[in-house]
Order: sequence, then structure tokens, then C-alpha cells
Amino acid sequence: MDKWMTDWQDAYKEICTLIEKGDTNHVWIELNKLEQKSAKVLDLWSVMDEKVALIKEHLAHEPSVNGYQSMGTVYLEQNQLKRAVLSLEQEQAAGVNEEWRRLFLAYAHLMNGSNNQTIEQFMYLIQTAKDESVRHFSFAGLGCYYTVNHQVDRAAELFEQAKLLTPTSDVVYNLGVCYYLIGAMDVSAEHFEQYTMHVQQDGEALCFHGLVRARLDQFEHAKQLWERALEVYTTSEDMIRLALMSEWYGFFEIAIKCYQKVIALGEEETFAMHGLAWNLALNDQLRLAWPIFDRLLKEHPHDPHVRRSLQHLGKLAEEKNSMN
Repeated sequence: MDKWMTDWQDAYKEICTLIEKGDTNHVWIELNKLEQKSAKVLDLWSVMDEKVALIKEHLAHEPSVNGYQSMGTVYLEQNQLKRAVLSLEQEQAAGVNEEWRRLFLAYAHLMNGSNNQTIEQFMYLIQTAKDESVRHFSFAGLGCYYTVNHQVDRAAELFEQAKLLTPTSDVVYNLGVCYYLIGAMDVSAEHFEQYTMHVQQDGEALCFHGLVRARLDQFEHAKQLWERALEVYTTSEDMIRLALMSEWYGFFEIAIKCYQKVIALGEEETFAMHGLAWNLALNDQLRLAWPIFDRLLKEHPHDPHVRRSLQHLGKLAEEKNSMN
């Protein structure tokens, strides 16, 4: 995460330098790269987290319905994936319980990164399972597999099949992710709208939904969603990612609030102080920004990022003075 934040900041400052030089051709190239950086961590984090959250949700609720519990399911719930695979492969069941045993085994393979076994188990269940819930979760699991392996069109098809059987919230969320990655922003927005109406305290979904709205140039809607996400977020990592995206889209007030909350947590203090000062300056609150920059210079006199920010702000101040 630290390297990503540093790379993002360097790319952002490079664009500022290109704009100053009037190099518009390279500005658009770098803008596209930066927007991809803004989305990349959110995309990857969301998809991977959803894969884990999906199986956790299944483990938390489905065993009480289908009645299948074993040492293998316990290992799976504890994230002891190799033990879960070995145990589930050796266990024996009959009837519908056999379908659930195979389903848990398929998810164990999915989370363990066993590609061939994942596809084999899910496809077998899709073709043979009589229990509708087993088939639903098999479509959803295979959709997760193809999403993580960058075959998003195929993943969307599978999630749509799962939705036809049972329109669960996790499938609606995953469809929102898939359609965003495909570039179908309007369809993605519809799915995130549906999801966030029913699951209102999911900060990551609110953040993702906001990103989709921003890509649709619905900036006021995006801003409202990111403000809601900030209310839900509790970790500095989430807040910093939201701050960087908010800054990129010009929502400096949200970025300021993000960095203030990070500082209050006592984490990433230098990075957060720099981000706070930078966004205060961008938000025309230079009187509040300068003392923070002054403190950062005294405590970290050789920090290149702080110095580059000050150089850029100095040029902006000169331009404003010359216009007055």
C-alpha cells in the first residue's frame, strides 16, 4: 500500500508539471494512467475481499440450512485451506449433503488458488446438482474465479445465472464490479444502486458506487456516496484510498476529512499530514496549509514529496498574484 500511495503521488505531481509546461499530449496519456491507478487498488481489493467475504457469508448461514457441517467446513471457516481441502476430499456424504460437501470443497479450492480443481468442482455441480441453492452458489463461485482471473465477461454471465436462481446481495454486488470492469457504467451503477439501498453500511460498496457515478460524470451523486463511505470507514487504509480518489476528482473537502480522521487514529501521520496540507492548499485554505508544511519541512527536511508540493504551490501562488 505504501508503494502504491507513493507511486500515485509521483504520477499526480508529474501531471501538474506537464500542465505547467503546456505539454497537453503527454498530459492526457498520464491522466489515463493515473485514473487507472485510482481504480486499480479499489478494483483488486474489492474483488479479492468479496471472494473471501462471499465464502464467509456462506459458511455463516448455509450450514444451518443444509445441515452439512464437518471438520472440513470448520477448517474452511478458519482459513486453513489446505487442511480444508484434504478433509473435504476424504469426507463421505449422501444425497443433498454430498452436493454441499462438493460445494465447500469447490470454495476451498477457489480460495486456495487451485484453478483446475475449482473449475472442475463448480462445473460438476452446475451440471448435476438438484439443490437450487447449491447451483446458485456454484454459479457465483465460478463467477468469482473468472473475475479474479480477469475473464470478466465470462464472470458476468455466471453471476447473471446465479441471479436468476436467487438474487442475493453478494451476486448483485459482484455484477456491479464486473460491469464496471467491462466498462458498462450505466449497468454497473444500477447494480450498485440496488446493493447499497439494501446494504447501507458497506463502505467499500459505497466507495465503488461513487467511483462508478464519477465515471458517469454524476459528480454530486459520487460526492454524496463517498461522504457516506467515510462515515462507515474505520481503517486508515480505507480512508487514504478514499482521500486519493476524492482529491483526483476535485472533492478536496472529503479528502481533508479523510486525512483528519487518519491523523486522529495516529497512523500514517507524515503521509496524512502532507495530504491534509496539500488538499487544504488546493481548497484555497493556504493559511491553514502553510503551518503544516512548515512543520513537515522541519521534521522531514529531505522529503522530496513535500518539497515538490511546495514548489508547485509556490508556482500557483505566483500565477494568482500575477492575475490580480
